Amino acid sequence: MKKIISILAALAALMALAGCGKTQNVALAGIKVGQTAPDITVELYGGDTFTLSQQLGKPVVLNFFTTWCPPCQREMPDFQAIFEAYGERVSIIAVSSGEEAGMVNDFIAEKGFSFPIAYDSDRAASKAYGGIVSIPQTWIIDAGGVIVDYVPQMTSAAHLKEVLDGLL
Repeated sequence: MKKIISILAALAALMALAGCGKTQNVALAGIKVGQTAPDITVELYGGDTFTLSQQLGKPVVLNFFTTWCPPCQREMPDFQAIFEAYGERVSIIAVSSGEEAGMVNDFIAEKGFSFPIAYDSDRAASKAYGGIVSIPQTWIIDAGGVIVDYVPQMTSAAHLKEVLDGLL
């Protein structure tokens, strides 16, 4: 019996790392589509800061990721494409959850992304969104600061475009 429990625990951990722990994060934090997004301030690559409440007036795409996560790596070019397509009409921010700045800097330098990427090495922003026990996660927030969409797994440019076009 102990062996079965150990195997189930290991499978649950793997699913969380793969971005499969879908609705648990929302339930843990009590955050749901239709509610006001928790405000966060994070340090951006390059030295500036990003504060969610200062983005009112345009939609925000808020993504939590890690540099070592394969689904996270696969979706990053989609965020870059949306950033390039929508320009200043939309705020896009990817927040590295729990990683040191140097690791994130190396990732950005290697991949060449130009959209805003932030550090959350102390996980304060991640905690505001339920602790982010599975990654990637993407929250889409309208111009008034209300969560309109939540993707508890890898997303796509097509999905982001569909939601953003409905908001603009």
